[in-house]
Amino acid sequence: MVQTVGGGRKGNGAVEGEEPKARTLLEAPRRLRAWVDGHPNYVIGAGAVVVALLALATSPSVAGHDEAGCRAVGPSDGTTTEPATISDPPAADVPLEILIDRDGAAENRKTAPLTVLSGVVMARGHLSVSTTDLARSDGLIMPAAQVTSWGEVNESATAVVIHVCVDPRLGGVSDPGRYLGSAYLDDPRASGGVVPLVVHIQYPYLNRVLLIALVAALGGLIWASVIHAAAAGSEPARLRPSGTSLLVVRVAAMLAAVPVVLAIVVNNRDWQGDLPQYLALTTAVGGAVIAATPTLRALASRTTPEQRRQDAEAVQEALAGDDRATS
Repeated sequence: MVQTVGGGRKGNGAVEGEEPKARTLLEAPRRLRAWVDGHPNYVIGAGAVVVALLALATSPSVAGHDEAGCRAVGPSDGTTTEPATISDPPAADVPLEILIDRDGAAENRKTAPLTVLSGVVMARGHLSVSTTDLARSDGLIMPAAQVTSWGEVNESATAVVIHVCVDPRLGGVSDPGRYLGSAYLDDPRASGGVVPLVVHIQYPYLNRVLLIALVAALGGLIWASVIHAAAAGSEPARLRPSGTSLLVVRVAAMLAAVPVVLAIVVNNRDWQGDLPQYLALTTAVGGAVIAATPTLRALASRTTPEQRRQDAEAVQEALAGDDRATS
């Protein structure tokens, strides 16, 4: 076997005093866990920063455009011998709903065929249709230029279909929310066909929602930790979760905010994103995290059923001793 003196090489080729790389790789997970065990707050903070940066990097581009996304169809030329009367939709209380996706693309919807009750219309012709103001509950009105409508007569001239197209970013960006109005035939050759309209413009800035929810979740986590520290300052060390378990508890508690955001924002197509709604969102998210933290922390406690039984007996004995002392 070859061996040299003073930092030479051993027969296996390794240098004396040099830690083998294989051993270093094997110990890396243990060292990482030891660091996480001692610094769970750093990990939470780093994860929050990464999520915030991703939210900022994925900010949507919301801007108006000048090119119309709706194809305007004008009324046909010609006259009829007798102006026609067109029926309203069979279910007058069921509106024609138009859902605008978060990307703001134009959307076209049409009614079911509306029967010609009397008079004559031109087969395959087009009729002029007007719409009332489409307004939100707070009085905000969608620009009239963003709404296009027309009527289309079928081949047998027995029914009319009303088309309504909404382009919420034509010439500017309409605010999200729920807009109500109606469309009706406004043509000297036909009247009637009053159709209630509901336009849903979905909130496009989900990255803002993510940032606000993240801040609210962190605030709820901090508040839950303050409450726990004030209420359990004398908690035995063996009852406290390890650093890694505490990290899992905090991440799981923050995940309790996910269904709240889904219910309040993502699944609500009429969410407007104004200040009162954001305040309600932060309150709900923070409350969900605060409520989930104690239960998750209890589940992560390092006690066993036997230890909990012994703790309960110790408490009972202490109470009994206090009763005897007072008597």
